[in-house]
Amino acid sequence: MKNNSSLLLVFILLLGFSSCYDEPEFPNEPFIVGYDGDRGLVFKEVEETGKPDTLAIRVQIQDGNGDLGINDDSSPFFYPVDNQGNYIRFDPEKDEFDCRVFNFQTYIGTDSVFDTIQYQLNPDYYNFLVDIYVKGEEEYELYDFRANCQSPPSGRFPPLKKSFENNKPIEGVIQYNLPSFGLLPLFRNDSLKISVQIIDRAGNKSNVKVSEPFTLRGVQVDSEDEG
Repeated sequence: MKNNSSLLLVFILLLGFSSCYDEPEFPNEPFIVGYDGDRGLVFKEVEETGKPDTLAIRVQIQDGNGDLGINDDSSPFFYPVDNQGNYIRFDPEKDEFDCRVFNFQTYIGTDSVFDTIQYQLNPDYYNFLVDIYVKGEEEYELYDFRANCQSPPSGRFPPLKKSFENNKPIEGVIQYNLPSFGLLPLFRNDSLKISVQIIDRAGNKSNVKVSEPFTLRGVQVDSEDEG
């Protein structure tokens, strides 16, 4: 699969609640309050060759028992095998190529592949779900990264607690950085919307929070400024 974007969570700011204060009562399902004001979406164009631009997404979150974050080492993809246990390779004589179905792979674990094989997304891998919508002639339309042989913009963040035996509520801001060599060429002058959803360790999904319309240039800051 061609990867024109990569994913990285770089910053988590959480406000804890000690026994000195009354704990707020939040639902156990995660909730996205909104984007973090004028820092909710920040784009940095990096002029240095070989380094990606970055779209930083900051959302305010609440969770009643704080069970947020993934610490396993699972793969983002599954690779099905045939009855003989072999990976299912792309056959140009009978298969229609689709980036959402086939992926050029060099290694899977310790296996050498160096071929285009069938794959599936692991639905439990991502816990920070991101979609990007582009203004069409009449309405905003979802941009399908996978259909265009690009990595999906979603990602994952680590546990927000040292121990989940502590089920106290948490509230704070998650900043998710989306480094990409492709965002500006793709969406230079387009009106965009971002939607964000988070998932807790029990599989509960938050509300979907959609941003106000924006352009990359409209939320751009200098690369040396803090996002």
